[in-house]
Amino acid sequence: MRNNFRAFLFILLLPFLGIDTVIGQNAIEGRIVSQNGNSPIPYANIWIIGTNYGTTSNENGQFRMDIDKLKDEAYSLKISSIGNLDTTIRLSELGKLIKLRSRNYELSEVKVFPQKKKEMILNDLRKEKLVGGFMEDSVPKISGYLFDYQPEYSECPYLKKIRVYTCSLNRSKFNLRIYSFDAKAKRPIDELVHENILVQSKGSFLMLPKCVEIDVSKYKIKFPKEGLLVGVEYLIIPENRYTITYTIKDKKDKKRRMTCYGPDLSACSRSECMYWKYESGEWFPFPLKTYRSTDREHRYDNPAVSVVLMN
Repeated sequence: MRNNFRAFLFILLLPFLGIDTVIGQNAIEGRIVSQNGNSPIPYANIWIIGTNYGTTSNENGQFRMDIDKLKDEAYSLKISSIGNLDTTIRLSELGKLIKLRSRNYELSEVKVFPQKKKEMILNDLRKEKLVGGFMEDSVPKISGYLFDYQPEYSECPYLKKIRVYTCSLNRSKFNLRIYSFDAKAKRPIDELVHENILVQSKGSFLMLPKCVEIDVSKYKIKFPKEGLLVGVEYLIIPENRYTITYTIKDKKDKKRRMTCYGPDLSACSRSECMYWKYESGEWFPFPLKTYRSTDREHRYDNPAVSVVLMN
């Protein structure tokens, strides 16, 4: 009877808590807003550090994260959103609304000179046979391809288009992230676009590679001499969710189910690892040796991403 009364009391109080942060035994719910509290922050990635729990805020900045196996409130919540500073909050200190501080950016002057138009394609995949792909679980992350700077890029220094190849059965939504990148320090130097670039990938009934092309010319991005990293940020939202069933051979063919989130990125094989990931608040190279590798020739699977430059 007492337990029923407590549950009834919690349901009564819930409307007064509204869309603020609620910590219960089974879930965390909340809303992420700007520093002044007036604007919701959509598609912010949220995860509990040191665990596999994560999610993404919806268009209204609201989120819900099931944490049925997590009982220790000493854990911390981390939030990453384009145009805002990364924020870390202990679960025991979560307030009503989660307010993010905006980043301050210095806008560089862009000089435009009339000239004959030129284009250059980096990592051109139009005629390449792409095989396999990358499936991702429910932990928010960014998967990126690192493009090193070359002197000849000065002839076509500006980004025109970015091509991302996926092999998902269904269409998925992702956020395109573009950074200048210091590979030695293993971190981005600057985020080169200060707003969400939401992209809808194409579905493929046979899960064959499909290209989605994103025009980024309006941002006037100059290829950074430190290096350029183009990243696909996974969004942990219902429309991206799908489930696979697989069999564990060494456990009497026991079947298990796994929840994944699209898009599934296609892979291109290269002699170097250009694959970088952001997960649990850290950037790191992800050297994934391709199954076609031999002892004589090491090959690595990298995200299938191309960049089109222009002058």
